[in-house]
Amino acid sequence: MNWGLDCWNVFIAILSIIFVVIPVLLLVHFALTTDKDRIKQLIQDASSISRLQGVQAKAADKLLNLDGEIYPSDGCAITLSVLLQDAGIHVRDTFTAINLGRILRDRGWQTIPLGQQEAGDVGSTCGSTPHHGYDHIYLVLQKLNDDEMIVVDNQAPVPHFRYVIGVQDDTPTRFFLRASSLLVPGVKSVACGSSCIGGLGLLQPPLFKIPG
Repeated sequence: MNWGLDCWNVFIAILSIIFVVIPVLLLVHFALTTDKDRIKQLIQDASSISRLQGVQAKAADKLLNLDGEIYPSDGCAITLSVLLQDAGIHVRDTFTAINLGRILRDRGWQTIPLGQQEAGDVGSTCGSTPHHGYDHIYLVLQKLNDDEMIVVDNQAPVPHFRYVIGVQDDTPTRFFLRASSLLVPGVKSVACGSSCIGGLGLLQPPLFKIPG
């Protein structure tokens, strides 16, 4: 019996599990995760004041780097984008409310009538064309009644009240969007350069010379 060769085969098998089997299983797991599966995490993140303020700080940096805009002005879409990203819903950085709503619809999010909103839904004041200063998008944390809600967005560093019909300077909400159970791409490729297999983010095992 060649103990050296047997040990080497065991070593190669272990490497295969670490660098091939486990990444493939993780890929399958996340690929089968729907946006609806991530809503619980989204609500938890947005309900934490420290996490929310961390998201807002990140959104402020992105907004400043884009066009020099000073947060919170024009920051609703990028704030929600970062919140979604951190919860595992892979939307790109988006800086307008109308475009973020379109992206969510493309991911299968369903339009919900006013009054039927619930925690985890996204509210939008957008119409069919952009209207700067009036367009807004936000996350519903809690529905108090058909009109009153607790929401998070760029307008306060903590969850706050908002009315569907709009009060004072708030634009009335036109519709809500709700995450779907449809399967959507949920995995980003790992930035591992030439060590990735087929662009899927799977790490290749290091090459070894098999002893003769």
